[in-house]
Amino acid sequence: MAMRYAIIFAVFLTVTGCDSLFDIRPVEEPEQHSSSQWQPPTTPEQVLENMESAVLERNADNFIRCLSDSTAGEKPFRFDPDNVTINNYPQVFAVWNRADEKRVFQEIESNVPRDSLYQLVFSDKSEQYETSDSAQIEILYDFRAHHTKEGLPRDVSGRAIFTFSRNETQRNWVIHRWEDYREESMPTWSELKAGF
Repeated sequence: MAMRYAIIFAVFLTVTGCDSLFDIRPVEEPEQHSSSQWQPPTTPEQVLENMESAVLERNADNFIRCLSDSTAGEKPFRFDPDNVTINNYPQVFAVWNRADEKRVFQEIESNVPRDSLYQLVFSDKSEQYETSDSAQIEILYDFRAHHTKEGLPRDVSGRAIFTFSRNETQRNWVIHRWEDYREESMPTWSELKAGF
């Protein structure tokens, strides 16, 4: 008998203590989970760090943000492939632009299984010059994209010279010229771009 009263009392407290028991709950904003490591590119070095992060995160939008955008009033982007590749694929790079960089990034990334290596590492940086609105950095790169496309290299490396300019409105740095150079007999990023 005492147990029955205890249950009734508990139900009474629950119902009277919740004056909005059957009201609709307000919609909660979704939590913002961003794995992006993008940092404002306030230095040329930060642009290169953002490129490395964009590859690791498989984020084509962040990768392309590192390159100058002529539609936003910046200098036109230019890519100069290594000499061997330009001789083998002259038509591919005749009108190469920023949109081609994004397309190739997405095609390579879509051919790399989620559990496979997709990584960019820069090393041995040598700053050529820096002024208030332009800079140039020479650097070695290793780009590993263990893709499933046959006949193309999966590990490429070489030397790049990046020329940077500073965006007039946001004062952020972007790459407006990317020169690719072969180091010894290793395949270059240019070769990989030409194949995709």
